[in-house]
Amino acid sequence: MTGTIFEKTLSNSAKYETIKTEWQTGTFSYKDEVDNIYHLMDLETYEDFGISAESIGEVGDWLTEGMEIHFELYGETVIQVKVKGDITMKVAEVTQAKDSGKDVTVMLANGVTMHVPAYIKEGDEIIVDKLNLDFKSRV
Repeated sequence: MTGTIFEKTLSNSAKYETIKTEWQTGTFSYKDEVDNIYHLMDLETYEDFGISAESIGEVGDWLTEGMEIHFELYGETVIQVKVKGDITMKVAEVTQAKDSGKDVTVMLANGVTMHVPAYIKEGDEIIVDKLNLDFKSRV
C-alpha cells in the first residue's frame, strides 16, 4: 500500500494471507487543482470518484480528458493506475537544441519537457511510451 519495497525470506511451510484486488476501467474527467484530486468516471457504474495525486503518480501529468485508464482497487483504495493504449501529445514548442545536433528539448502540450530526436518540430504529435514515459515515435 505504501509502495515500500523490502526483502524477506519466506518459509516454504508457512501459510500467508492473500489479498484480493480488482481491476476496473474508467475515463479521466478532470483534475481538481485546489484539492489535487484526479476525477475519473467508472465505465461500468458511471460514478465519478476522485483519486489523490499521490495514488496516480507520474502518469497524472499525461492524462487528458476522456483518456481511458485501468486502475487496481484494494477495497476502496486505488493502488495502481495504468494508461490504456498509447499516449499521444502535441509538441507545443522546441525549447533547446543539444550541441550534438541529435536531440532537442521540447515542451509538450501538457507542460512536460523531454528530449526527442532533432527531426521533431513544433506542432508535431508524438507517442510517449506508457511504461517509462519516454519518447517512442512521431505520429
